[in-house]
Amino acid sequence: MPTVQTEKITLRVESSLKAKARRAAQLRGITVSALFGDLVSSLPDDTPPLDLSDAPLTASALRLSGGKVKIPENWDYRDELRDILVKKYL
Repeated sequence: MPTVQTEKITLRVESSLKAKARRAAQLRGITVSALFGDLVSSLPDDTPPLDLSDAPLTASALRLSGGKVKIPENWDYRDELRDILVKKYL
């Protein structure tokens, strides 16, 4: 297996997140660096930012989530709202 060149970076995170990362890495039998690398590698390179100008409540909720919630690219809040209203009133 070829050797991959690596570089050191420093991240600043809350202590609880640091502990969670260490536990997650330990459960997977990998290092925190490998866990971070796997996470970053799984992110799409070409995903455009979600335009939520028509959905201010959704935009606010996403900001409050701190990036923990991911919305599919083709998601439209109007479809979601319609489904909820159909379920409630029909």
